[in-house]
Amino acid sequence: SPMVVMAAHAQAVTRSVYQAMTAMHHGNGTPLVKVFGNHASSNWRQSQGPTIAFVVLDADGIVVPYTRIAKAAREQSIILRVGCMCNPGACQRFLGIDDLQLRENYAAGKVCSDDNDTVNGKPTGGIRISFGRMSTWSDARRWLRFLKGYVDHGEVTVALPRVVLPVDASAPEVEGTITGLAVFPVKGCRAMRPQAWPLAEDGGLVLDRHWAVYKTAGRFPLNLKGCPALAKITVDLRDAAGSLVLEASAVGFCVV
Repeated sequence: SPMVVMAAHAQAVTRSVYQAMTAMHHGNGTPLVKVFGNHASSNWRQSQGPTIAFVVLDADGIVVPYTRIAKAAREQSIILRVGCMCNPGACQRFLGIDDLQLRENYAAGKVCSDDNDTVNGKPTGGIRISFGRMSTWSDARRWLRFLKGYVDHGEVTVALPRVVLPVDASAPEVEGTITGLAVFPVKGCRAMRPQAWPLAEDGGLVLDRHWAVYKTAGRFPLNLKGCPALAKITVDLRDAAGSLVLEASAVGFCVV
């Protein structure tokens, strides 16, 4: 099925990038990154999704603050997810944060989605990159060239091993029951919850996350982390003229 093919592609790109990242070292031999998850497992294809969670290390093995990496990546139009990715338990496990330190972080003002990446000299979160059906080998090489810039004293060749995964045509189809639909025509705004909705040729929902809200002359779209008020905006596509209607109780509505 198309979904099996897309999954194999996403996993192949992820595996290639993982191998390239873990092969990078500083001039003194210190690894450039520490990767978390099940990538090193013998059954990684069954237990690891197409994401790589990690921290960047300097030549002394100290974690580079994730906000510094994210800001530099953003300037090159590379979007990273940083922090605990809505999974504080994983942060505790992989970063070695005990319950006492967690309380100390909270007392120091650490809250979800802030930019406080270090408390008492210890990291509070990590970085995640994700791949999918639209990810290309060019995307992967671009990311690795960016990451290479953090290597200290050493020549690093950005080598991207081309992993090829067989598509298991005999994989069983997964059956299930759809109990509800949530469509997000505008990224970050409230969901529409229709009784039925058409599918696109690639299997996704038509117009799902098709639009985004930008500031005037902005380079990047607004998101919920930077603009929580997006969650108060309702979206309507049922206008007779086929218009996109955005409405917020505090400011009224606009028609696009």
